[in-house]
Amino acid sequence: MTGIIYSIKVNELVYSRLHVLEVKIGKTTNINSILSQYRRSHMLMEILNLWKPNESLQLSESENGVHKLAEKYAHERDSEKFIFLQNTYKTFSEHVSLFLEKTTIDKKSPSIETGKKIDFTGKIPTVIEFNNQTYQVRHWREVLMAVSKKIYDQEKDNFSKVLQLKGMKRPYFSKDGRAENQGGVLVIPLKIPETPYYFEGNISANQAVSIVEDLLVLFGYNRSDIKIKCL
Repeated sequence: MTGIIYSIKVNELVYSRLHVLEVKIGKTTNINSILSQYRRSHMLMEILNLWKPNESLQLSESENGVHKLAEKYAHERDSEKFIFLQNTYKTFSEHVSLFLEKTTIDKKSPSIETGKKIDFTGKIPTVIEFNNQTYQVRHWREVLMAVSKKIYDQEKDNFSKVLQLKGMKRPYFSKDGRAENQGGVLVIPLKIPETPYYFEGNISANQAVSIVEDLLVLFGYNRSDIKIKCL
């Protein structure tokens, strides 16, 4: 991919009627690398916009122009991070699109079935097809969360078997919501919604797929029962 200007949501909060959107705006020639960095630490990470730079300007000049425009609409700026309130980001992005062309990530992988030896590093999951249901996802933690929740709903009485699944140093699942530095067994415990279980959030893309495969085998599914669509 050639150089682009990106806008990524890294946090979003709602206080009563106040909507706060924290956005990182920068330039890159490798958007997958940027997304890989942010999804490790920002659960709400989401691509908002990608723009091609003006042909008459260098990438850095286009970025500076976008930053100056963002300052007019943002409540606050901290380096490349901007805080937008209410609907001001929408107005800002509409104005940017008047002088920069919108673009998309240009390489998409086909549907990927687990069980195949594929390196998922740098790939971004978008959709899971599992057990006749489709789930929209944005990062690998959500893949593991969605599959775990679906299996729990069908195997509630037997789900405690997940406590058997372990890595080299620690388990992947626990009923203790404390982090390791608080006396728990998981580094980043993330709750499986509407269950008493937590899973390890400190995992790579390949680890997430490996744990999903372990879950399928543990509960009698075939590895081909799940497909993951990625960018």
